[in-house]
Amino acid sequence: MHATRYILYIYIIGIAFLLQGCNRESHPNTPKPEAISMVAAEVGTTRALMNNVTDLQAKGFKVYGYKVDKADYKQQVFTDNGQGVSYDGANGWSYSPVRYWDRTANYWFAAFAPTSLPRNMAVTNNIASNQTLTFTKFPNWQSIDGSETDLIVATSQGGATTYLDNEGVVDLTFNHVYAQLVVRVVRGASLMNTYKLTSITYSNVATADGTATYTLDYTTPASSAWSDVESAASKNAYSNADGEVINSNPEDTPTAKHLVVPFAGSDEIQVTVGYIVNDDLAQTGTASTGISQLEAGKRYVLTLSLGSGAVIEPSLDIEQWVEVQDEQDIEVEEDDKHNW
Repeated sequence: MHATRYILYIYIIGIAFLLQGCNRESHPNTPKPEAISMVAAEVGTTRALMNNVTDLQAKGFKVYGYKVDKADYKQQVFTDNGQGVSYDGANGWSYSPVRYWDRTANYWFAAFAPTSLPRNMAVTNNIASNQTLTFTKFPNWQSIDGSETDLIVATSQGGATTYLDNEGVVDLTFNHVYAQLVVRVVRGASLMNTYKLTSITYSNVATADGTATYTLDYTTPASSAWSDVESAASKNAYSNADGEVINSNPEDTPTAKHLVVPFAGSDEIQVTVGYIVNDDLAQTGTASTGISQLEAGKRYVLTLSLGSGAVIEPSLDIEQWVEVQDEQDIEVEEDDKHNW
């Protein structure tokens, strides 16, 4: 009896293997899982934090995402805390554990860098209530001194099949959410005395020493915006009681550099400069800047030229944070790839 059962058992196992083999034969084209790949396609970063995409590769970024399938069911692609994406020269951009495309779904992604946020800054994923990331306690003003946080963000959305037409790659183009303000004080070419800068103060600015909130919208990136911006009438931007020598060369003269939350004011920003002449006479001069608003992703370079009798002549350049090219329209060297 036992022998009969044993033979029957072997017979059933043999049939199972045979059916499994037939199943494989009948479905030779069963699709393999298709991985979701993340790539920082382009980044207009600055010398405030990163010179170029190589620096972003060294630091990495964090990405969040969700999908809506054919049953209209919404689900996160990664965890509540997002997914860190890193880079190495051999394998490019990668993350773990890998997620795979659902061909029936539509996808939305949001990413940011740097992934490490100092000074009590935080990011909150609001996918349970809406499709946004909220960045809180970001300073309205930051001096560019090596300790600043230059927040850059990216979004991407589309159907899985659209991404799969691009080999399953999500190309993320990062943009700045801060503006950069640079103020240089130079000595007029006709002045022969020694001038030393002691202070720079802005008035009619819409932000001061508080913090603000930035909301990144997955579904409608154009709706992303700053909020909770604290207002103030003035901002002390530079102070040096002993004074710093003011030169005629704008590349070798006292300079104040800031990352600023974008704002729009009703009046032009005024700049008041304090300085000492020949280590004896203290003077001040005020000039209008021609700036009534600061826009995200732009660099404002204000050069203030001191003249006789406390006259200050302002000169303003506004630049996009984008790649630059030389006069022959040939890309410049990598170290000078971006415009400051």
